[in-house]
Amino acid sequence: MKRLSVGLCAALFLLGCTEPTPQAKVEENARAEISKRLQKPLEVTYGKVLKEDETEAMNKCLSADLVSKLTTEEKLFLGGNTAEKTKVAKEADNVASKLLFTSNEFKGSLKTCSAVVGVVKAINKVK
Repeated sequence: MKRLSVGLCAALFLLGCTEPTPQAKVEENARAEISKRLQKPLEVTYGKVLKEDETEAMNKCLSADLVSKLTTEEKLFLGGNTAEKTKVAKEADNVASKLLFTSNEFKGSLKTCSAVVGVVKAINKVK
């Protein structure tokens, strides 16, 4: 019985170590939400000059880069649970303004990601 208890404790410990931390989960959810919000505007704006895989790579890169520029409260608004979102609802305007194509945050991310993905010339054709 003692072996079973020790084995069960070890399994639970290892299982707990493989789960992402709440902060990592919030950032993952925030990236997914930003990606979802940017998908259609990216396709409409850059779809004629980028291939589909380039558009997807840009979306993924932009989402990750924009999440890194958000405050903890803004990340919670995008990726937290309902209770957390309610507590930081005042961040909605800040998040919306940072995700606009005309915001400084988006322009910086676009410049970085177009270089990373290798589509600087194509992106500049749209400007």
